[in-house]
Amino acid sequence: MKTQNEILIKIRGLIYERNLFTDTQVNDLVCHLEYEHAKEFIKDSCTKESWTADKAIYTKKNLMKEIECYMNFAWSKANDRRGLSAERSLQHMFAWTFLLDDGFYEKLFISYVEGYEFYGKPQLVLICENYGIDWKKLDDDKWSNSEEDDPEFTAQEAMKTLGIED
Repeated sequence: MKTQNEILIKIRGLIYERNLFTDTQVNDLVCHLEYEHAKEFIKDSCTKESWTADKAIYTKKNLMKEIECYMNFAWSKANDRRGLSAERSLQHMFAWTFLLDDGFYEKLFISYVEGYEFYGKPQLVLICENYGIDWKKLDDDKWSNSEEDDPEFTAQEAMKTLGIED
């Protein structure tokens, strides 16, 4: 698991980079800070007592549960070709995998930088496979890069075009 200082460094880097999607990661990361570290990012009216009562408990088990529970929603957005929502779903996953510090975050991020396609489905497959989630039950097997007339591929065809083994 990442330390409080490692999380702060990541948050400050994302704030420096600031774009439509990094705010999603910042929000997720701040929620996993202890009050003393989160103070600079939260409203002055938020007390230590209210922060501690409201924030997610920062454990590996809880982060794994967040990933697992959120995965159905993430796949629904990719399946429905909801561009912004699908992208935002991946941003949540970036934050949570960063916090887990299990070495997977870097692989996921590299995959994303090398090519965000098919509404993030290749990245969702990586996440599912890494954390033991059956992605084939969540995927509609219709991979496309457009809401309109773009040709659809099956998952197997799309991954083959990307050089990914199924």
